[in-house]
Amino acid sequence: MRKSLLTCSFLAIFSQANASPWIETGNTQLKNSIDLLVSHGLIRHPVNQYPLLWQGIIADINVLDRTQLNTDALFALQHVEHALKVAKRSRYSSVAAYYSDTPTLTQGFNERDKAKSGIDSYAILTGDAVSAKVAVNYQRDGLDGKTITHEGSHLALLLDNWVVSAERLSYWWGPANDNAQLLSNHASTMPAVRLTRANSHLGPTFLNFLGAWQITAIAAKQQPSAISNTNVNVWAMRFSATPLSGLEVALSALQSDVIYDFDRTHQTPTAQNQALQSIDIKYSSLINDWPFAVYGEWMGHNQSGIIPKSPTSTIGVETFSASSDSRTKYYLEYSDNKQVCDGKDQFVSCRQDTEPFSYFTHRGTWIGSALPMQFDGWVLGYDRFETSGRGYGLKLKQHQNEVARNQEIEARYQQGLFNGLWQIGVYYSRNELTEETISTTRFSTRWEYRF
Repeated sequence: MRKSLLTCSFLAIFSQANASPWIETGNTQLKNSIDLLVSHGLIRHPVNQYPLLWQGIIADINVLDRTQLNTDALFALQHVEHALKVAKRSRYSSVAAYYSDTPTLTQGFNERDKAKSGIDSYAILTGDAVSAKVAVNYQRDGLDGKTITHEGSHLALLLDNWVVSAERLSYWWGPANDNAQLLSNHASTMPAVRLTRANSHLGPTFLNFLGAWQITAIAAKQQPSAISNTNVNVWAMRFSATPLSGLEVALSALQSDVIYDFDRTHQTPTAQNQALQSIDIKYSSLINDWPFAVYGEWMGHNQSGIIPKSPTSTIGVETFSASSDSRTKYYLEYSDNKQVCDGKDQFVSCRQDTEPFSYFTHRGTWIGSALPMQFDGWVLGYDRFETSGRGYGLKLKQHQNEVARNQEIEARYQQGLFNGLWQIGVYYSRNELTEETISTTRFSTRWEYRF
């Protein structure tokens, strides 16, 4: 009993949940505990989409019989429940300082290393039907060229079973741990309006065969170049469902005014505005009480059918181990962003000297996968979280094309420090080019205090 109370106390302090209607992109520790509960069949709500609304998760965990859960599932459930407890606070504020000697954007689902140094701050007010978060962030040598940003801000309203929000948030669509293909946190946030079903378990009875289902629509303003003030319209929609226990399937689409499909059979190449489309699948289950999941995403141009045209892809497998005071996740993920660029068609990752370009970017950074275009590669990941608040992460990465191969080791650590959360990351990369080999190291750190 005493150990259980200590577990609850520490998780409440270090759960990293925001006081908002949803779990935001970048909260890796909480995402991994949710994924473990899905493998145990305890969460049936679609979860491969961030920001992830709390309401469907609440509906699932409220009906659980805790006396029937094994140690693995109980740890993850306690983590999620106490993250929810923090999220229910009506008022909440935070200030964080960070430093990175060489900021980069290859960190996957983790929070973005967006600048060399800076201070992030926000304040949240949450009521029964309204949530407002005002974020003011200062950054030096930001990758998006800005000094003051409002990334992380939102104003959300609950209308019956729908949440509508005006926001500047990062999105992560799909089951990937490192390389979501259509929408990810790789680029800086776009100003957007989003509409999402609040509770995926509610709906007409004739759709019961879909299980719990979710639909989200986004209208945003995209700035394809970091040096241009030109904004264009972006529309995105995602439909996901869980027709079987542990199985989540989703279809997503994105339309932008600057995404084109080039037909080069004509004397003058012809550009036609195109929508991008992705399909992703994840299956999570147990084998002799051993939790595992396999997943994949395929993204390319829409071609009037379900299967995208000339897709880039990400596939992976993950598993977990847990005890009464820790949870560990392991995964292996492979991404292929190569496309043929010398044939009849020119696809989303092909950049040619013909105007207009196919720019799937915001402020000069790719909106989707963090893996460079025309590369393929793999990531082997390890993530551990303990009741003491300590967290450990390790990634081994390699990606390559015809002329270069890059290898990287990433190590992360977190713990409580001075009533706040301190995080540190150390990275080593080796880039083998045709003529030379370049090795680099970098360091990042962040300390956040919430009150």
